[in-house]
Amino acid sequence: RVGDKLITPDTDPEWESHYRFLSYDEFVETKTGICWDYTNYARHVFLKNHIPFKQYFMMCEVPGYMTHTFVLCDYEDDQVVLVESAFKEIDDMIGGIKVFDNFREATRFIASMMFSLDSISSKVSSFKYDVIEFHGHPQYHSTGKEYVEWMYERDENEVVYQSTATIEEYHKFKEEMSAG
Repeated sequence: RVGDKLITPDTDPEWESHYRFLSYDEFVETKTGICWDYTNYARHVFLKNHIPFKQYFMMCEVPGYMTHTFVLCDYEDDQVVLVESAFKEIDDMIGGIKVFDNFREATRFIASMMFSLDSISSKVSSFKYDVIEFHGHPQYHSTGKEYVEWMYERDENEVVYQSTATIEEYHKFKEEMSAG
């Protein structure tokens, strides 16, 4: 927020100069944020309630840059649970929570959903992406640039998956979700 105005990367070309990573208390107080802030909120809630989880940061190689952070909880066997409330298109499709057969399936789903954003689907039909497992969080009030740098420069953070998302995969996931 800048004053009473809610800003996002899509509504404000100066977003980078305005955005700052929120603390848990700031997120609760303002009830607004981006996926980075939602993931930090989930981290706090899961730690408080002793729920095992892992945090991930996805960096997509598209014009400009596009990222998403998300939380996965282990379930049965290799299954994982995606808890999502920051990415509206995913939240609307899965109702906030979905069990996937494995980590790879969950991350491929999230990456393909990036095509639901006009800023990507109008520019590319595929893109490469990294998924980093991270621990803790960047310094509160970090800029977007500082947040991304922390993900790649911190020794404890590790790239755990790299792949390519395609618009065809997006349409396939969308069709599967609509059918069932």
